[in-house]
Amino acid sequence: QPERAAEVLQLLRWNGGNSSGIAIGAVDHLGNVHADQFWQHHSFGNVRDRPFGEIWTDTSDPLMAGLKNRKPLLKGRCATCQYLDICNGNFRVRAEAVYDDVWAPDPACYFTDEEIRRDGP
Repeated sequence: QPERAAEVLQLLRWNGGNSSGIAIGAVDHLGNVHADQFWQHHSFGNVRDRPFGEIWTDTSDPLMAGLKNRKPLLKGRCATCQYLDICNGNFRVRAEAVYDDVWAPDPACYFTDEEIRRDGP
């Protein structure tokens, strides 16, 4: 239904894209706090040592600070994408897994370079 495209775009922008480390987090069975369930290799602290809220708002860890304000750190096509406000750089742990760089472009982005650059909707 093309007539609903503007409404869908508005909802996507309202959602704000990937929110790992912002509004999504994970606490594993040992109490370790992660940006989401896929970041098991990086812990921001343990709820047995500090309250979750304190861990979650502590931006002294560069990764936590970056996830909460990632747009200036994104590289390559993500940094200049017209849809950044919709995906928020998407899945950073996937970029890390493929490129060994959290801020590299998401390798699973399905947009072409032309779609990223052209005038937005």
